[in-house]
Amino acid sequence: MEARVADRGVDERLYYQDKSGNGETQQTPRLDFRVRGALALSLKGEEAWRKRSPALTQLVEMDPSNSYPEVVFSTYSGGAHCPAFYAGPDI
Repeated sequence: MEARVADRGVDERLYYQDKSGNGETQQTPRLDFRVRGALALSLKGEEAWRKRSPALTQLVEMDPSNSYPEVVFSTYSGGAHCPAFYAGPDI
């Protein structure tokens, strides 16, 4: 599974990376963030206690003083206190 979004020279690619162990395969979310084609950031989401960890990514305008949108990346492993959230970078 893979999803892409692009805006004003910024491209996000959200995908799942397989990890095998104990006879099971888990999928961990990954996010690649490119600016004008160059890799600016690569993030690994939370590993899940089940087969696939949910993930969300968005390009949003949080700082109108720069020329690029910001990236929001959120993942959840399934635990009661386990959300992970990243917003940025300011390029």
